[in-house]
Amino acid sequence: MKVLIDQDLITEILLNRTGNKSCESGRKLWEVIKSPHQSQEIIFYITRPCVQRVYTLSSMNSSKDADKLINLLESRFHICEGSPTIFQNARQYDSDIESAIEVECGLAIPVDAIITQSPQK
Repeated sequence: MKVLIDQDLITEILLNRTGNKSCESGRKLWEVIKSPHQSQEIIFYITRPCVQRVYTLSSMNSSKDADKLINLLESRFHICEGSPTIFQNARQYDSDIESAIEVECGLAIPVDAIITQSPQK
């Protein structure tokens, strides 16, 4: 099974925000992602904009932290690099551009599911 994880959810998980209801579900998801037993069953994907966002936000605290988080992401996820076609198709959606890129990456891979904290997007 191939699953793409929404960048908002990844950001919430990795930056350990408290008081956010989606964080508890996110922590449970993170435990599944980190589990060595799932590696053959589920392939997790994120987008390149997700990686860039995590780097930008975490580097506000420390560039060492940012580098560690990026290494962690790259070791746990396949990265959808995107393409001009994905970007052009994403521009046609009514949703925000990040969500549209995620949908287009999901279609291009193709994934079986997209996990998000905001399904209405």
